[in-house]
Amino acid sequence: MGTSGAGRTTLAARIGALLDLPHVEIDALFHGPGWEARPSFEDDARRFAAEPTWVTEWQYEPVRPLLTERADLLVWLDLPGVPVGHRATGGNARAPAGLSRLGAGRAAC
Repeated sequence: MGTSGAGRTTLAARIGALLDLPHVEIDALFHGPGWEARPSFEDDARRFAAEPTWVTEWQYEPVRPLLTERADLLVWLDLPGVPVGHRATGGNARAPAGLSRLGAGRAAC
C-alpha cells in the first residue's frame, strides 16, 4: 500500500522473489488497450487470490475487500514526499533496503 511512486510494484516483486512467491502485477490485470479497465479484471483478481500464495500491489477499490480477506500480510509504504515525487517522475525506483521476513504466503503491498 502507498501513494503513486512509492515503489509498491518494485517492493511486491522483490518480496515475491525473496520469499519465492508468485508476484501478480495488478496493473497488468487492470489495464487493457488504451489504459481502459479490462472487463475481466475482477474475475482475474479472484482467480489469483484463490491461489495458496501470491504477492500483489494494493490498488483498485473493487478488489480491495477480496485482497484484504485473502492476504496474510499488508505492507504500508509511508515515504517522504520528495523521494516519492522523484520516483513518480522517473527517478530511482529502488525498493527500500533491509527487507525482513515478516511472513510468507499472501501479501498486498
